[in-house]
Amino acid sequence: MEERLSRTEVVWAGPELLDDYVALLGPVDRGDRNTVGGPADLARRCVPGGARVAPGDGAHDVARLIASNDYPFPAPKRASGPRPPLPLNLRGGAMASIAKRQLARGVAFDVRYRDPNGRARKRTLRRAEDARSFAKTVEAEIVRGDYLRPALARTRFDRWADEWMLSTADLRPETRVGYESMLRVNVLPHFGGWLVSHIETVHVRQYLADLRAAGAGPGTVRSARKILRLVLATAVEGGALRANPCIGIRLARSEPTEMAFLTMDEVLTLASAMRRPEYGLLVRLAALSGLRAGEIGALRVARLDLHRSRVEVAEAVGEVTGHGLVYGPPKTYERRSVPLPSALAEELGAYLADRPHQPQDFVFTAPGGGPLRHHNFYRRHFKPALEAAGLPGTIRFHDLRHTCAALLINATRRPIRWQ
Repeated sequence: MEERLSRTEVVWAGPELLDDYVALLGPVDRGDRNTVGGPADLARRCVPGGARVAPGDGAHDVARLIASNDYPFPAPKRASGPRPPLPLNLRGGAMASIAKRQLARGVAFDVRYRDPNGRARKRTLRRAEDARSFAKTVEAEIVRGDYLRPALARTRFDRWADEWMLSTADLRPETRVGYESMLRVNVLPHFGGWLVSHIETVHVRQYLADLRAAGAGPGTVRSARKILRLVLATAVEGGALRANPCIGIRLARSEPTEMAFLTMDEVLTLASAMRRPEYGLLVRLAALSGLRAGEIGALRVARLDLHRSRVEVAEAVGEVTGHGLVYGPPKTYERRSVPLPSALAEELGAYLADRPHQPQDFVFTAPGGGPLRHHNFYRRHFKPALEAAGLPGTIRFHDLRHTCAALLINATRRPIRWQ
């Protein structure tokens, strides 16, 4: 017995393995030995050659002896009766064992266990206390369902960022470009080289605080947290993290942008200040219909029903870096029909009558023809018209949509919910 123990050099396995194996065997028929009679009898059955246990050997000694060998347990003939439940540490691996190995210089301790999928795994440590600590930790993780595959836990954040970006392929191009820009400019420079399992909530809080200290606006900080949360959620789904460290981090709410509302007289003054008459009509359409800039830029002749004084909104355009003009569904992803004042419908009819057009032609175009680019229109026509009309330079084109709502409320004396 002592010779076998010294040759295998097993230092610890725990007495629980012995108790579990005794429970597993239960009453058995072994000829001259009718039942499991304790540690000595169990050792005779489990150790090749029927090695006997010395009278002074205790449960720990027998457990070490059994756990140190890779020999298959015998398959005794079971007595009749229900089979007892299989213990957890024999069922797939919450029980870890530690074996000591002699090296050329010092010793090493191999911790062997089975992961939740039943795969045998091993980790080697140089100190016995580290091996015991790791064994207890991995056992607890498997029982709680928190076990992480070691290879995934060692992956870097930028690997999961790439995987998350692949999942955004179906998003609107402008949304995807915005995500990619925020990831590349703000998030990856800080977390790109980190092991994803090393990122904790305290690190996320410090990163967001550093962004604020560097002068980033509230919108940038919130966007950075959103991107970080989405990438780490991908790592959680992939089994590299137990929980998302971004969960529970709250930020101060951003100050809402102050809206500007124009009176009807100011709308007409602004339209008159436009250098090109058709752009004056565009301003009146925006203020009296509530259409967004992208919806007006993508508005086609076929979408106008001037006899019924209505316009169908089914498309919008956005200018996306690296993609140019991108056409797609409107922001709400729903087509809608918007009523027009009869005078505005007549003005649109007169405008179209003076120019050749096809049903798929755009209603408003660039001065030289072709699609209207809102960025150029805003800089070259809208802003100069604000100055010429004596209106504040802080007014945005989108404020014409707010103006439409205010004008309708004033006319009907009740709020209007815009689509």
